[in-house]
Amino acid sequence: MLISEFKRADLIDWNVFPHQKATVEYLHRLSADELLKAFYTEAGLCEPVRYAPTDYEGWEYISCAIRGHFTGHYLSALAMAGKYCHDTRLAEKARYITDEMIKCQTENGGQWIMAFPEKNLNFLLKNKNYRVPVYVIHKVMMGLIDVWKYLGYAPAKDAVIKMADYLYDWSGKLSEEEMRSVINFESGGITEVLGEVYYIAKEEKYKVLAERFVRRDLFDRLIEGVDCLTNMHANTTAPEAVGIARLYEITGDEYYRKAAEAYYDCAIRKRGYFVTGGNNSGECYIPPYRQLARMGDMVQEHCTSYNLVRLADFLFRWTKNAEYADYMERVIYNSLLAQNNNKTGVVSYFLPITGGGKKSWQTDTKDFSCCMGTNVQSNVSYTERLLYREGNEFLLAQYIWFDGVIEVDEKDVHLWFGKVNFNKDMTSMINYRLNEYARPKTDIYKLFYDAKSPVSFSLKVRIPSWAKDAEAFLDGKAAKKDESGDYFVFDINGEKGEIEIRFERTLRIEKMADANLYAFVHGPKVLAGKIDRERTLKGSVSDPETILRPYDENHWGGWYYNYYTQGQYENFPVVPLCDVMDDSPYTVYFPIEEK
Repeated sequence: MLISEFKRADLIDWNVFPHQKATVEYLHRLSADELLKAFYTEAGLCEPVRYAPTDYEGWEYISCAIRGHFTGHYLSALAMAGKYCHDTRLAEKARYITDEMIKCQTENGGQWIMAFPEKNLNFLLKNKNYRVPVYVIHKVMMGLIDVWKYLGYAPAKDAVIKMADYLYDWSGKLSEEEMRSVINFESGGITEVLGEVYYIAKEEKYKVLAERFVRRDLFDRLIEGVDCLTNMHANTTAPEAVGIARLYEITGDEYYRKAAEAYYDCAIRKRGYFVTGGNNSGECYIPPYRQLARMGDMVQEHCTSYNLVRLADFLFRWTKNAEYADYMERVIYNSLLAQNNNKTGVVSYFLPITGGGKKSWQTDTKDFSCCMGTNVQSNVSYTERLLYREGNEFLLAQYIWFDGVIEVDEKDVHLWFGKVNFNKDMTSMINYRLNEYARPKTDIYKLFYDAKSPVSFSLKVRIPSWAKDAEAFLDGKAAKKDESGDYFVFDINGEKGEIEIRFERTLRIEKMADANLYAFVHGPKVLAGKIDRERTLKGSVSDPETILRPYDENHWGGWYYNYYTQGQYENFPVVPLCDVMDDSPYTVYFPIEEK
């Protein structure tokens, strides 16, 4: 099984790094003390010097039943940023919040650590829809787990185990029917975090506890091949699928693997998705290949996208099937990046697909929605889905540029991976083809490795499903593909060397499954027309260049894949959807009239 493992890595990708940077700056702007006020209140630690009515609103407001959930996400993001972004101030902030939570836990009797009262759990037993306490518990416990996992801070581990003890005692008193009531009120990924507690503590009771929260009636039906996801709230079950995937890794129980694979099969393969990779509308799964009726302003909830990427990541690590990496790539560019504002670090909860849709950006401190929580985590965790390892074999899954270090046979190996800038690399400009618009026809990526003494390891590099005429070289010698045809394979021996990968990143058109509506895609990026309504375009569906021409394509030596319609009654710009960072209207799908 593959694991994600860098000894150190810095993202240098101009597509991704601005999003990471904006998110890190947002994490710095938020006040730990403000986010802790609800925890202090619940624990009775409301001395005037510490407590005043919070300035933070939305889902973290002192009277909101979901208070505390974002603080859990925040802890996870701080821990990840501490590791992957080398930000010591954010790591220290994570330890400070953990210590303050532990003070609250002590005041609450030594186990309960939440920002809302324990009785909220018991409301579930009476079928009172008093929001989603188990979901919040998952987020807070996961935040503490991540502080332990990424920063090695032992008090966080001890605190989360004590909270698990509370849940073990509480849930152990419930009947099977009562437990089903608890699970039905959106329990998030509680199975994942309780599985992590079992993994950490190595006590059988925590495995028993995690399995109490498994929604077996759902997964049994999915394993049988029944579609029981249509019209179901997507982010109720997507985190559960992530949880059982982790339970498979921890317990080795094949049921959990079958369930995770069956979930992906039903949610993605047999359902299809919009060109962006999203498959939910109004937070509910669309019917299989029935997308037209679900177009609108409330498409593609960010939370669901993030959790489906995480599920695909599990399945990819188990199988090395490039299909999962291709799906992750589609969603990374056209949801996780497209729904994050790379100037402010905030999120657009939904991604409108309708004609003339607008991204609705949340604010720093007035919302704190579930999607704001997954947003801060996603943008500091891309490093986890770039380079994988199994023994002495490494696998590069995504084309996100990095400068990093891996360890081979106890030796540090420096890796640099990025795209050739033709304007600054004169040799490349001389040797490689240009298209009719005089821009590079071939994308060239290079990976340099450098060790202080000879090393030997194998490296596989994914060939994107959209890449045309892909070829690769190791120190000038042509590389082979593996049996699947999805990867280039390089056998590396020596101190240093150079890998070169070439392919065409073509402009293409993708049709909606159940309508004669079409979207433009360049490489992994969906394009959006900067127009406030759906317009019929004239041209050839089989040849997008009859409809679009390059526009504003070169800035200071860097190539931008912007377009402009041509030959239309009214022409307009067409740009990558992930580059739309304002609230201007855009359109993704268009009717096309053949001419």
